[in-house]
Amino acid sequence: MDLRKQFAEHVGHSAFTYMSYIRQLEDNTRVCDALNNVPIEITKGRTLTDIVLDDMMERFTGIMAAAQGNKVIPSEFYHYLFKKRLGEDVAASEQEIEAQMFHEIEMQRQKPLPDTLPTFLEVLEPHLTPEELATLSNKWNEIFSEVVRLTSSDDALRVHIRNTTTQNAMVKVANNAILLKNTGGVGKVNGPRKVNSTNGANGTSDTEDESENELEVLAKRLAEIEMPEMARETVDKLIKRTAKMPDQMNEHHTNIKRLELIADLPWNKFTETTADLQVAEDMLNADHYGLDKVKDRILRHIAVQMHTGAASGKIICLVGPPGVGKTSIAQSVAKALGRNYGRISLGGVHDESKIRGHSSTYVGALPGIIVQAMKEAKSSNPLIVLDEIDKMGQDARRGDPTAAMLEVLDPAQNNSFRDDFAGIEYDISKTFFFATANDLSTIPGPLLDRMQVISLPGYQPDEKYEIASRYLLPKQMKLTGLSAETFSVEPEAIKALISNYTREAGVRRLEGKLNEICTLAVLKIVKGHEGPIKVTKADLKEYVGIPGGSKDEIPSEDMIGVVNGLSYSTVGGGVLPIEVNLSPSNSGFKIVVTGNLGKVMSESAALAESLILARAPQFGITDEKLNHARLHVHAPDGAVPKDGPSAGAAFTTALVSSLTGIPIRRDVAMTGEINSRGQVTAIGGLPEKLQGALAAGVKKALVPKENIPHLEEVAQNVRDQLEIVPVGTIEEVLKHALSEPLKPLPEAAPVERSWTTRLRDAWAVMRQASNDNVPQAPRQAAGPRRQTPGDYTP
Repeated sequence: MDLRKQFAEHVGHSAFTYMSYIRQLEDNTRVCDALNNVPIEITKGRTLTDIVLDDMMERFTGIMAAAQGNKVIPSEFYHYLFKKRLGEDVAASEQEIEAQMFHEIEMQRQKPLPDTLPTFLEVLEPHLTPEELATLSNKWNEIFSEVVRLTSSDDALRVHIRNTTTQNAMVKVANNAILLKNTGGVGKVNGPRKVNSTNGANGTSDTEDESENELEVLAKRLAEIEMPEMARETVDKLIKRTAKMPDQMNEHHTNIKRLELIADLPWNKFTETTADLQVAEDMLNADHYGLDKVKDRILRHIAVQMHTGAASGKIICLVGPPGVGKTSIAQSVAKALGRNYGRISLGGVHDESKIRGHSSTYVGALPGIIVQAMKEAKSSNPLIVLDEIDKMGQDARRGDPTAAMLEVLDPAQNNSFRDDFAGIEYDISKTFFFATANDLSTIPGPLLDRMQVISLPGYQPDEKYEIASRYLLPKQMKLTGLSAETFSVEPEAIKALISNYTREAGVRRLEGKLNEICTLAVLKIVKGHEGPIKVTKADLKEYVGIPGGSKDEIPSEDMIGVVNGLSYSTVGGGVLPIEVNLSPSNSGFKIVVTGNLGKVMSESAALAESLILARAPQFGITDEKLNHARLHVHAPDGAVPKDGPSAGAAFTTALVSSLTGIPIRRDVAMTGEINSRGQVTAIGGLPEKLQGALAAGVKKALVPKENIPHLEEVAQNVRDQLEIVPVGTIEEVLKHALSEPLKPLPEAAPVERSWTTRLRDAWAVMRQASNDNVPQAPRQAAGPRRQTPGDYTP
C-alpha cells in the first residue's frame, strides 16, 4: 500500500469516528428540536447525519477543486462519503462514483471554496453547549486539515507523517515518566496524551486538569466503581491491552469507547422507590382518567414491593390501539414508583445485535439498546418502556431480536445480561420493564409468556369528553398561549367533535382537532379580534372543517340478509356488516363472496355454505329453493382488507335470512366462529368488539359461551348498557338474531307400496334364504382351458 493511500484511509477512519459521534447526537432532544425549528428549505427533510455527509462532500470537492492542477485525489474518501450518504446497497460501480466525484469537483471550480460554517453547525449552534460546539468544530477542522495535506507532494506528506509519529512517541515517553513518578512505578499506562502549552519563562501548564491522559482518567474512574469480580477482571485486562496499543489503531479507539461505556453504567446506583401507596394512587389518578384495571394491577405491584422490601423487576405489557395512553401511563408509573424513566423504541428492530450489542471487533460497533438505556437512566432500578414490542423482528435479517429479548425479560437470566460490545455481564434484574403493543398476534409465544398482559380497549365517548376537558384542552391552550378569560369551548362542541370528527379508540386525533381550534383562535386574536372567543357546536365547521368520514352505525330497520358482525383492528373494535343478495339461478346452488376478504374469512363463508346445505330442512329451506338460488355475499367497504376467525356465525345468519326471507334484527350484533357441527367457538378481542358495538348503537350482542371468562375484561359501563348473550350453537344465534322463528320442514311420510311391489320383495327374500341353506360344493383349482374350434386366440 503506498503512502498516500494509507494516509487517505487514516482520514477516512477519522471521518467514520466523527460520524459515529454525530449519530449519537441524533438521539439528543436538543438536536431534534433544532432540526424541527429550522426551515424546510435548509434541512430539505434530511436527518442530521445526511446534512453532515452533504457538508463533508461539498467541503471535500471544494478542497480538491482548489488544488490547482494537482491530479492526486483521495478517491477512497469520496467513495466512503458517497456510500454512507446514499446507502451501502446503492448499485453504483467504482467508475460511476469516480465520474460523479470529478463532476462535483468541476462544479466546485466554478465557485469559490466556502468559508462559512457548515450547514449542520449553523443549525445546531443555538442549541448546543460551547463545549459540544468546540468538539464538533475542532474535529471537523482536523479532518479537513488532513484532506488538505493529501493534495501536497509526497515528500511534504512523508515529513508530516514522520513528525507526527515522533511527536506521539515523545508524548508517550513523557506520560510514562510522569505516571511512574506519581505512582511509584505501579500502574504504567501508555496512551494518548495532549501536549500542554507552557506560559512564559516559568513553564507552567495552561490547564492543570489536562495533566492526565484519557486512558488514565478512565482507569481511575473504573477503579473507584464497585463491580462484580468477573467484570473487574475483564476491565483490568482491557486497560492493560489498550495501554500497549498505538493511538492510531482502530482497536485503541474502540477499547476507549468500551471503557467509557462501562464507567458510565450505573453500577449499584439505586433510586429510592415510593413507600406510600396512597401517594402513588393519587399520582396515577391525577395523570389519567379511568383505566381502573390498569391502575389496580400497578398498585398491586407497588404493594408487593412494599411488603417484601425487594425492588424486583416486573414485566407488564399494555396492549391496545394507538392513542389510548400506553406510553404516558408508563411515565406516570415511573413517577409514582419514584424510579428513573427510560424508553426504547423497538419498532423496526430487525437485528439481534441491536439488543445484545455488536462485537467490538466489527468496524463501527455500538453497544446494545438495553445497556444504552441503563446508562441514560442513571440507575440500576429504572422503569424502562419497551415501546412497540409487537413490531420487533418482523423482518429479521441478522438473527432474531425477539430471541435476544427473551433473555432480557427472563428473571432467571437477566441478572447476568451480557452486552457483546462492552464484553461484560450487567445486572438488569431490578429493572421494571414496561412493554407496549398494538397487536399480540405478532408477538412470539415464548416472548409473550414472559409478560403479564393488560388490555386497554379504548375510551367511550363520555370518557373521551372527560379526558378532553380535563387534560387535552388545557394542554393545547397552554401550548398556544390561550387563557380561560380569552378562550373557551362549549361542552356540546367537544361532544360533537368526539362523535362526528374523531373515529378512533384513543384520543390522539381528538387532541389534534383541539389543536386546530386553538391555533385558529390565536390567529383571530393576533388579527385583532375583540372580546373572548367562545367556540360552539355550530362553529366547528369553521374551525375544523366538515366531519371526516362516517362512523359505524347499525341499519335503520330490520332487513333481510343484512347482519351486524363485530370486527377488531389495531385502532379498536367496530361493526362489520355482512350483506347477502338472493337472485335466481339456472345452474344450481351457487355462492359468490366479495369484499376483499382474506383466506380465513373466505373459509368461514365456505363453512357456512356447507352447514346450510347439510341442515336446510331444519332451517326451513326447500330443495327447490336451493337448486335455483344464487347468493352474493359482500362485506363492505370493498377497499378495506378483512380477515379473522370470527365471522362464521354472521355469514350463516345472513345466508339463512336470505334463503328463508326472515329479516334480521337491526339492533343485534354477533361475533363467533362456527365448526362443521354448528357449534360457535371462541374468538379474540372481545372487549374492543363490544365497545365498538355499543358505540354503533347495538342493544344486544351475541358472543360465544367459551368467551364467558373474558367478559370480566369488558368495561363495566359496556356491560351495563349492552345486553350480552352467550351462545353455543348456530340455532341459538338464529333464535336471537332473526325477527321471526324458523319453520322447519315437516318430515316426509313413508310412500305406500303396491301389492305387486310387496310380492316381488317377498320373493327376493325367499330366494336369498334358500340360497343360504344350500351347501356349496368346494371349488376346484382351474386347470388349463381346452381350446375349442370356436375360441379366438390373439
